[in-house]
Amino acid sequence: WLQLTWTLGYLAVAAFAGYGHVRIQVVYAVIVCVGCVAGVTDILLFLRVREPPNPQVRGERLCDVLLAPLQHQDYRTFVAFSCFWAVAVNFFAPFAQLFGLKVLALTPWQMTVIWCLYGVASVLTATLWGRVADRCGNRPVMTSVIWGKSLVVIAFLVATPGNAVWVLSLTFLLDGVLNAGYAIAANSYMFKIAPPENRSMYVAAITGLAGVCGGLGSMVAGTLLQWLTPYSFVLFGRTWNNYHLLFLVAVVLRWGGIVMAH
Repeated sequence: WLQLTWTLGYLAVAAFAGYGHVRIQVVYAVIVCVGCVAGVTDILLFLRVREPPNPQVRGERLCDVLLAPLQHQDYRTFVAFSCFWAVAVNFFAPFAQLFGLKVLALTPWQMTVIWCLYGVASVLTATLWGRVADRCGNRPVMTSVIWGKSLVVIAFLVATPGNAVWVLSLTFLLDGVLNAGYAIAANSYMFKIAPPENRSMYVAAITGLAGVCGGLGSMVAGTLLQWLTPYSFVLFGRTWNNYHLLFLVAVVLRWGGIVMAH
């Protein structure tokens, strides 16, 4: 349901961005205002959500609570994988739309429609992934989707201004399918292994550490992209630039994620 709402929001933005000849500054201002209203509404709606009872263990030292996720042998490997995967993902994801606009010459509304296909695929396959995870386990689902995630970056390497619309459309349908499986497997694994009395800290270990690693990965990737800005060469009849070199690194990192997942 969350992905369905996200998809409808993306389609609304695409329709507004592609309507008439409204300046992008106006489009951006309107979208930001709508987003702010939705954000405040979300806060007000959350006031009606009841807090479930949370078992607490009192008397433990704060450092023991903080280190508990890393002291759990199985969960520690999952934290390490999540941190590495955050780097691999953020070596590519923040620059994908920039690449589409600058190199593939797609319009903003085309980019938005293509990106919303990710949500469509997630809506259609989330329930299926949930059943597979319940029947076969979270780890098989996780390793399966990680195997396919490098194909998303490879598609950007083969995309050209002439074929970008259909190549990226198919790519984001695939990406939506894979990301639905990843979200279900990762969250299920996290909640099943975390003890109820310290579950929030187990979730925080993934969110916090992986978030920091993903942010650092984006900064390193952005620095590398800027450093390679004037670089380009011709191979196989195509011109390859700094984005392509960055995406090659991202592919190798995602292949490393396969090893980490296993």
